[in-house]
Amino acid sequence: MRLWLPFPPSLNSLYPGTVRRHKSKKYEAWIQEAKRSLSQQHFTCMDGPVSVTYRLARPDKRNRDLANSEKALSDLLVTCGALKDDSLIHRLVMEWASDIESGVDIIIEPL
Repeated sequence: MRLWLPFPPSLNSLYPGTVRRHKSKKYEAWIQEAKRSLSQQHFTCMDGPVSVTYRLARPDKRNRDLANSEKALSDLLVTCGALKDDSLIHRLVMEWASDIESGVDIIIEPL
Protein backbone atom coordinates (compact mmCIF):
# COMPACT_ATOMS: atom_id res chain seq x y z
CA MET A 1 0.00 0.00 0.00
CA ARG A 2 1.34 3.42 -0.88
CA LEU A 3 0.07 6.70 0.59
CA TRP A 4 1.05 10.37 0.53
CA LEU A 5 0.74 12.89 3.38
CA PRO A 6 1.76 16.50 3.89
CA PHE A 7 4.98 17.09 5.82
CA PRO A 8 4.28 16.61 9.56
CA PRO A 9 5.15 18.94 12.41
CA SER A 10 8.14 18.01 14.52
CA LEU A 11 7.63 15.98 17.69
CA ASN A 12 8.88 19.05 19.55
CA SER A 13 5.82 21.02 18.43
CA LEU A 14 3.06 18.42 18.85
CA TYR A 15 2.28 19.18 22.48
CA PRO A 16 3.00 22.71 23.76
CA GLY A 17 3.55 23.57 27.40
CA THR A 18 4.91 21.47 30.20
CA VAL A 19 2.00 20.84 32.58
CA ARG A 20 -0.97 19.44 30.63
CA ARG A 21 -0.56 17.50 27.43
CA HIS A 22 -2.76 18.76 24.60
CA LYS A 23 -2.31 19.00 20.85
CA SER A 24 -0.88 22.24 19.50
CA LYS A 25 -2.82 24.32 16.95
CA LYS A 26 -0.13 23.51 14.39
CA TYR A 27 -0.54 19.78 15.04
CA GLU A 28 -4.36 19.99 14.88
CA ALA A 29 -4.14 21.86 11.54
CA TRP A 30 -1.77 19.23 10.13
CA ILE A 31 -4.09 16.41 11.27
CA GLN A 32 -7.01 17.99 9.41
CA GLU A 33 -4.94 18.52 6.25
CA ALA A 34 -3.58 14.96 6.42
CA LYS A 35 -7.06 13.49 6.95
CA ARG A 36 -8.30 15.35 3.85
CA SER A 37 -5.38 13.94 1.90
CA LEU A 38 -6.02 10.37 3.09
CA SER A 39 -9.75 10.65 2.34
CA GLN A 40 -8.84 10.92 -1.35
CA GLN A 41 -6.62 7.82 -1.30
CA HIS A 42 -7.53 4.14 -1.27
CA PHE A 43 -6.25 1.98 1.57
CA THR A 44 -7.25 -0.95 3.72
CA CYS A 45 -6.63 -1.40 7.42
CA MET A 46 -3.50 -3.43 8.08
CA ASP A 47 -4.09 -5.58 11.17
CA GLY A 48 -0.93 -7.67 11.25
CA PRO A 49 2.81 -6.98 11.46
CA VAL A 50 3.99 -4.49 8.85
CA SER A 51 7.03 -2.79 7.45
CA VAL A 52 6.59 0.98 7.07
CA THR A 53 8.82 3.26 5.03
CA TYR A 54 8.50 7.03 5.41
CA ARG A 55 10.18 8.98 2.59
CA LEU A 56 10.13 12.67 3.47
CA ALA A 57 10.81 15.63 1.20
CA ARG A 58 12.84 18.31 2.93
CA PRO A 59 10.49 21.30 3.35
CA ASP A 60 13.36 23.80 3.58
CA LYS A 61 17.12 24.00 4.10
CA ARG A 62 17.03 23.95 7.91
CA ASN A 63 18.70 21.09 9.76
CA ARG A 64 15.96 18.74 10.99
CA ASP A 65 15.87 15.60 13.08
CA LEU A 66 14.27 13.03 10.77
CA ALA A 67 13.08 10.87 13.68
CA ASN A 68 10.96 13.73 15.07
CA SER A 69 8.46 13.19 12.24
CA GLU A 70 7.64 9.55 12.98
CA LYS A 71 5.18 9.95 15.89
CA ALA A 72 2.73 12.26 14.09
CA LEU A 73 2.78 10.07 10.97
CA SER A 74 2.31 6.75 12.76
CA ASP A 75 -0.43 8.10 15.03
CA LEU A 76 -2.30 9.50 12.03
CA LEU A 77 -2.19 6.16 10.20
CA VAL A 78 -3.88 4.57 13.23
CA THR A 79 -6.42 7.39 13.66
CA CYS A 80 -7.45 7.17 10.00
CA GLY A 81 -7.61 3.37 9.94
CA ALA A 82 -4.64 2.50 7.73
CA LEU A 83 -3.09 0.61 10.68
CA LYS A 84 -5.00 -1.11 13.47
CA ASP A 85 -2.27 -0.09 15.94
CA ASP A 86 1.19 1.40 15.60
CA SER A 87 2.59 -1.46 17.68
CA LEU A 88 2.14 -3.51 14.48
CA ILE A 89 5.08 -1.66 12.93
CA HIS A 90 7.81 -4.29 13.23
CA ARG A 91 10.15 -2.63 10.75
CA LEU A 92 10.49 1.12 10.25
CA VAL A 93 12.59 2.92 7.65
CA MET A 94 12.82 6.71 7.44
CA GLU A 95 14.74 8.68 4.85
CA TRP A 96 15.05 12.07 3.25
CA ALA A 97 13.89 11.62 -0.34
CA SER A 98 15.28 13.93 -3.00
CA ASP A 99 13.00 12.50 -5.69
CA ILE A 100 9.75 13.92 -4.24
CA GLU A 101 8.91 17.61 -4.12
CA SER A 102 6.82 17.83 -0.95
CA GLY A 103 5.22 15.84 1.81
CA VAL A 104 5.74 12.23 2.72
CA ASP A 105 5.62 9.12 0.57
CA ILE A 106 4.54 6.17 2.73
CA ILE A 107 4.95 2.51 1.86
CA ILE A 108 3.24 -0.07 4.10
CA GLU A 109 3.88 -3.75 3.46
CA PRO A 110 2.74 -6.81 5.41
CA LEU A 111 5.47 -8.95 6.96
